Amino acid sequence: MAVAWKIANTPTTRFQIGSLTKQFTAGMILKLAQDGRINLDSTLSSYLPNYRRAVGEAVTIRQLLGPSAGIPDFVHRPDIIQIVKEPLTPKEVVSKYCSNALAFRPGTQFEYSNCGYLILGALYEQIAGESYAEGLRRFTARAGLTDTGISGPRAVVPRLAMAYVIENGRETKAPYIDWSVAFSSGGIYSTVRDLWRWRGELVSGRLLGAGASKEIFAIRPFGYSFGWHVGPN
Repeated sequence: MAVAWKIANTPTTRFQIGSLTKQFTAGMILKLAQDGRINLDSTLSSYLPNYRRAVGEAVTIRQLLGPSAGIPDFVHRPDIIQIVKEPLTPKEVVSKYCSNALAFRPGTQFEYSNCGYLILGALYEQIAGESYAEGLRRFTARAGLTDTGISGPRAVVPRLAMAYVIENGRETKAPYIDWSVAFSSGGIYSTVRDLWRWRGELVSGRLLGAGASKEIFAIRPFGYSFGWHVGPN
């Protein structure tokens, strides 16, 4: 948790969970679908009319969840390290870095995409009429999670572990990341205990029902299903 203080990790130590965030974003989108507020087979332009039209009219919400939408992922940019150091709003992230032309025809290929889930986060805020952080707070409370959330870069988060890397054979602090850029694709923090409970609530169908659980864990052509890698092994 903190090497300098020699504090050990525990099941309640909070970590930035990175791309596991996508599981929660997918769950929140499915809840909107259950409530009749979004159709997974409708196009992105149906809900974000100001998004790049040629792309938005070709991509469905289901393909963003897949992800098989063909929207290029901005993490491959040569300046990505500099990008993630500066705070950005969801709208700024999508407009600046996730509005490029399609890399392939939607539904024909798989490409792991942070941009797809960043767009889903912006979509959630547009449809739900609330911030992603507030929606996440209510959603995780329904699941009985007590140590899962998302916060700004200057927020004080109790029991949040510090990240470290090995460089030239020496342990050092990981480079700074402003998690507001990762947002709905990688900005959530959680604990081992909460993540175990989260999985149980989904698998059992208690949180979203059996139908949604089947959607989340369905084996799909590309081995990735709504925020989870799913396959025979």
